[in-house]
Amino acid sequence: FAETEKTPTPVNTAVATATATARNGSQRLATATGNKSGKVVKRSGKGQSLTEAMSNTEKNEVFKIDGAIGKFLGQVEKKPVHSVVTTLDAEQGSGKTRFFFQIINALASTGAKCLFYSLEEHPQSKLFKDKIEQYIDPANYERITVIDEVEDWDDEKKVIEEHDMIFFDSFQKLPQIDLDNDIRKAFNGKWFFVIYQQTSGKSMRGGSKAAFDGDIILKVEKGSDYRDNEVYANKNRYNDAPELRYNIFSQSLIGDAVENDQNTKPAHTEFIATPML
Repeated sequence: FAETEKTPTPVNTAVATATATARNGSQRLATATGNKSGKVVKRSGKGQSLTEAMSNTEKNEVFKIDGAIGKFLGQVEKKPVHSVVTTLDAEQGSGKTRFFFQIINALASTGAKCLFYSLEEHPQSKLFKDKIEQYIDPANYERITVIDEVEDWDDEKKVIEEHDMIFFDSFQKLPQIDLDNDIRKAFNGKWFFVIYQQTSGKSMRGGSKAAFDGDIILKVEKGSDYRDNEVYANKNRYNDAPELRYNIFSQSLIGDAVENDQNTKPAHTEFIATPML
């Protein structure tokens, strides 16, 4: 599910040049800090020098997601240390859960093991099953695990370790945990998606701190017609097209960057004309 860039053989001229450039960069940093030998010297105490950080020339893996959702989320890395966190907050009836279903399907289609904490809708409910039929490809059923109740967070951590992508709907239904310390920093190489309910003042209910802890902060602009509800990024460290918006109903991108893009057709072309829940 993650795109891994293999290190080419040394005979490749481009790679040799890139390696030399990285080495020269490390040497320049070393010289600037008084290490004229250019060799990487590990710090004995806490932290590391920039020379040491730059000595690792391996490319970070990137989660590869096709289609409109992939373009909207951007080139998100698989962090070697800690995990990526995406938050989504919007008012009631804006289509947050439907959007999550669409992301789950896109990620499961890459082969990722997805874990969905559906704490707002029971997996046996008609509402939940309707969304499965509308948004999830049957070929992805076995790649998606659903949990409807959380009692002991220590037990859940074991389950989370067995999956690649983890979705919470919603954060308010979880035990008293901290997004940064208990989720983002507690696991390596995962991607967490977290829904926050909004207060009447349209702020994140119990989650204002998440606006600083999340790597990607998504919000929904709710239209007068549910078919006009659009997701946009309030912050996204992995996308250089911040003007992009995603229409939940049509599963398509909106923005100047996609005016002539013919490769963002939705995975499903049949829609159930029911209000967003």
